Amino acid sequence: MSAGVVILLLVPPGEAQAPLIAGLAAATSRSLGAEARVVVDARTPASDDEAVGLADRLHANAVVTLRWLEGGRVSLHAHWSGQAGWTDRFFSFQEADALDERGRTIGFTLATMIRTESPLGPALETPPAAAAKAPAPPAPPAAPSWPRRPFELEASAQGHVAAHATAWGGGLRAAYFIAPRAGLTVGAAWYTGAMKDIDGRVDVASLSVGAKVPLVLAAPERPFELAVSAEAALSHEAVSRSGAAGSHTEGRWVPGARLRVTAAWFFTPHVTAFAGFGLQANFGETDIVVNGRTETTLSAYRGTGELGGRVRF
Repeated sequence: MSAGVVILLLVPPGEAQAPLIAGLAAATSRSLGAEARVVVDARTPASDDEAVGLADRLHANAVVTLRWLEGGRVSLHAHWSGQAGWTDRFFSFQEADALDERGRTIGFTLATMIRTESPLGPALETPPAAAAKAPAPPAPPAAPSWPRRPFELEASAQGHVAAHATAWGGGLRAAYFIAPRAGLTVGAAWYTGAMKDIDGRVDVASLSVGAKVPLVLAAPERPFELAVSAEAALSHEAVSRSGAAGSHTEGRWVPGARLRVTAAWFFTPHVTAFAGFGLQANFGETDIVVNGRTETTLSAYRGTGELGGRVRF
């Protein structure tokens, strides 16, 4: 009989894979018998020992970790109660394969592993008559988890280096991912610095919109992301200069473009620290004219660097 047999299935966060997980759990339950239970838990344990400890607290007979690998591959990492070590299986699918069909394939393989390779095999032997009467269990719903196409908000401290001044400030940026590798961004920044060639100061406020493309996607086994962003920017450059007649400020709006590369480390699926660098190019230089004479020029190009934090929702 399969009474009392509990399989703890640890799955990575991601609502986009919910059909796969539901199909996996349903196929495993159906193959092991009506009274076997598959408990789906959307979390990523820090170690194999932590996964085993979680299974012990839930009185599970086996713990199985589902992992996404590079190239769309999937792995099962399984431990059987009462037996040392772990068992691994790897799966590759075509892009045309439906997610629920992939899940059923993995689920039937997991059930076979449990019957033939684990100490649970004898407990799963169900008489044919009993098996014929046992109703098929409904597919358990996938556990709520962090979405793979999130909205994110970040704040950063920034440094801007140009020929005329080194400026410091900060910025805010929001992004919404319309696909795993395509997001729309909108941002605002402000920074200030002393002019090198005159006794003055430059203050810049900018707005930007653009797109973000992750080159390396974060995953439970690799909580790291590398992304590139391209944005159109509109900056207001204001130069202030003090003299005998007092302080004088003039400014103008300048359009431009910005390219940035960011590397992020995920402490949790929702909280990230990141560092970035980039280049901003304005469409034109700004001459600083004093008493009819050009004293210096605000360069059209500046390098940027930033450190900050990001929250995903």
